[in-house]
Amino acid sequence: MYSLNEDKVKIFIGKYWNFKLDKLKLETTLDDIGMFGDDKYEFIIDFTKEFNLSIKQFPFDKYIDDEGGYFIRKFLFGKKLRKIQPITLLMLVNWVDKGYWEEL
Repeated sequence: MYSLNEDKVKIFIGKYWNFKLDKLKLETTLDDIGMFGDDKYEFIIDFTKEFNLSIKQFPFDKYIDDEGGYFIRKFLFGKKLRKIQPITLLMLVNWVDKGYWEEL
């Protein structure tokens, strides 16, 4: 189902991260476009401000890894120690549509 907010979210991501809009699909993740750690954290803060969204329910620890911690764990252990869930464009559009974060 198409949401009018889909284009708004795509435009915001495209401008924010200098990413081509035609490459953004609903299943695209922030990781897919090269956004990790602190960059992803700052993006979520700016995204909620841009779309006037509540950030209270957003589980940062589930979706955003520590930037420095990621590279240290990757180097020492060859993988992340905790599983970080991807944030998709669909999840962001749903957040804008509803006005609050909801697990899909």
